[in-house]
Amino acid sequence: MKFHIPFGIRGQVFLVSLVLFAIPWVGYRYILEVENFLRQGQERTLAGTAQAIATALHDRQQLFEPISGSDRNGSRLLYARSLAKPISLDGDVTDWRGQNVKSLLYQDSTDEQFSFTQQTGKYDQFLYMLFEVYDPDVAFLRRADSEIDQVDHIDMTLGRGDADAMCFRLALARAPQVQIMRIVMSDDASERLEADTRIQAAWKKAKSGYRIEVKLPLEMVGGKIGFDVVNVTNSADLQSVDHLGSGKELLSVTIPGVEIDAILRGTGRGNARVWVVDHVGRVLARTGSLQTTTLKADTPASGSWYQRWARQLHAATLRQVYSRLMQSPNKPFVDDLENATELDGKALEAAFNGAAGTQWRMTRDQGAIILSAAQPIWIGDRVAGAVVTEETTNEILALRNKALERLFNVAAAVLLLGSLTLLLFATRISKRIRLLRDQAEQALDSKGRIKSLLAGSNAKDEIGDLSRSFSELLTRLADYNGYLEQMASRVSHEFRTPIAVVRSSLDNLRQQGLPDDAALYVNRAQQGIERLSVILNRMSEATKLEQSLQTAERERFNLNDVLAGCVEGYRSIHPDVPIMVKLPQHPTWMHGAPDLIAQMLDKLFGNAVDFRRDGSAIEIYLAASLTNAEITISNEGPALPNEMQDQLFDSMVSLRPPHGGDEAHLGLGLYIVRLIAEFHHGRARLENRLDGKGINAVITLALLNSENIST
Repeated sequence: MKFHIPFGIRGQVFLVSLVLFAIPWVGYRYILEVENFLRQGQERTLAGTAQAIATALHDRQQLFEPISGSDRNGSRLLYARSLAKPISLDGDVTDWRGQNVKSLLYQDSTDEQFSFTQQTGKYDQFLYMLFEVYDPDVAFLRRADSEIDQVDHIDMTLGRGDADAMCFRLALARAPQVQIMRIVMSDDASERLEADTRIQAAWKKAKSGYRIEVKLPLEMVGGKIGFDVVNVTNSADLQSVDHLGSGKELLSVTIPGVEIDAILRGTGRGNARVWVVDHVGRVLARTGSLQTTTLKADTPASGSWYQRWARQLHAATLRQVYSRLMQSPNKPFVDDLENATELDGKALEAAFNGAAGTQWRMTRDQGAIILSAAQPIWIGDRVAGAVVTEETTNEILALRNKALERLFNVAAAVLLLGSLTLLLFATRISKRIRLLRDQAEQALDSKGRIKSLLAGSNAKDEIGDLSRSFSELLTRLADYNGYLEQMASRVSHEFRTPIAVVRSSLDNLRQQGLPDDAALYVNRAQQGIERLSVILNRMSEATKLEQSLQTAERERFNLNDVLAGCVEGYRSIHPDVPIMVKLPQHPTWMHGAPDLIAQMLDKLFGNAVDFRRDGSAIEIYLAASLTNAEITISNEGPALPNEMQDQLFDSMVSLRPPHGGDEAHLGLGLYIVRLIAEFHHGRARLENRLDGKGINAVITLALLNSENIST
């Protein structure tokens, strides 16, 4: 089975040009490989940064001594972020803004009307705490003799353990005052309250509750702290009291070292984030932010006017498409670890095991890819903590996007230019081939005769060779066609002398008184010579007609008169043949040769007489329109075979009944009819009658454009 492409040359060249799309694909794969190499380089660089910071922290035990000697051991952590400035105790949250302190939410699932958030920070030798309590009904001390357990208050526990823990109660008085009492256990296990001025606090009523700020000396904290916010909903009924907070469990306080912060600030990078954690993952220090970027935007104002215009056009068109297809590195993303107090992960786990580790992770909103590298911090032979450096791939992503934009721009230009070049090349080739086809078709007439020769091309390519081959082929065919056209004339000329010799010899033999049997053969030879003479005469007639048509003079004549004159002659020659004639009442003017028209009618009428059924009439009609005249000669007789209708007007084609007589027929009569009709810009055809009883010979001739019908 052969494969066929249903396209022209231009379509096939276009399909071949699709191979050019491999260029951007290869470039795209190459850029992805380069991006992979850049990520590997970024991973090594980030790991080197972490190792350099970890080296600066090796064997510095004093930096990792916790305030208490306790580890996590399942207890929760309270992260005290180093503050940039001290907090003013006024119950206002303005000082806490921009301090990068994490807010913890405490909420009772059974009471939606009571909840609070808590923030903790460290400045100098003090621990600052902010409680934002959601309480629609705030109860505070309105009289000095009121009981502090009948108003909203905070119970706070400080200390290194249960043995030396100190308990305090911070009750709301008239704002901004807070009454602070220490709870002391008596020998009889009863509680008594003692005033303590080491702790300072202030509160302020808020729209949905109140806010209270607390300042604690670090030496009092001791490393652990616990707190419960108590909401008294009805002071007359002490049973209506809600507690919410850490409960009996003391939270381990984690405070980053100041010296570690200084080291990180000295080694930090603008587009990276560095963490220092202890051996259980608690954050001791942090610097940098992943949301910052060092990417430089394009400056469309620079360069010449053409470059500025090109950049503006690119930004308004292609860059809009690229921004939808490629991830933008400049968009903010959701960073779940922005305010983390504890870290974990595969990279950190490897660092705690004494080895370097790296980890790639996608942000929750898939806005960025973050690379983490962790290095262990050694104190002697023990891992005291780890350094974690983090960086996004935004710069690599920006470089990749810029490279892809340039690749796609160049590829689009190359594809467009290449496609147009190939299209123009294919158009030129197809135009040359169509020109060669048109010249080949115009070189032949409808009957296959050569009208004009094909001029060969001077091009040196294959199409030029084909054109020259066609030209040579048509030249040879023209020569051979001319030879065939002259053959009849030459044959008739060459045969006349031998025929005359044979005819004179036969006449002499007949005069010498031959025997009867010899005379019979002489008569047969005489008949053969006569038939041969008729054949040569008709061949000569056709040849002379073809030559005379080239020099025939045209004149204006009435076709009605020619047809009527011919019919009168036919009636005198064939008095026994009924002839029916129908002519238009108005003259039918033509421009041509009336004698040739008469010769054409003679041939058609002779065929009609030969093929008509005995006793039947021959019908002759002339119909005229504005541009054409149509002559129809109809006779009853045998029908034409379908396969012969289109061939009878060719030379040397004849269709005669078996009883056609001894007269020679070479099939030149209808051939002459066709030549005369074509000379008058018409055509001839034979068709079976609709009633199936005979044949119609129809001749269509062109009339004068303006004088064909007279009224």
